Amino acid sequence: MLKAREFNIPELNSFVNGIKRDIDSVKNSFTSRYSNGLLEGMINKVKGIKRMSYGGCKRTTILLTKSHKKIPQE
Repeated sequence: MLKAREFNIPELNSFVNGIKRDIDSVKNSFTSRYSNGLLEGMINKVKGIKRMSYGGCKRTTILLTKSHKKIPQE
């Protein structure tokens, strides 16, 4: 972190400050055998299902309206 400060890049300094603020969490991520990866995977799956469902109603409505249109008789 000291070496990163020497570059004097604002984004890099901000990153280093964030690590310093959460230094206990950073240390725990290396020493603990537990992680929240399983939970993050479940959340990602739920969000994917939610995204897929957004357009479903519109497609069904379009199909229903097309099938119920009266065909003009000649």
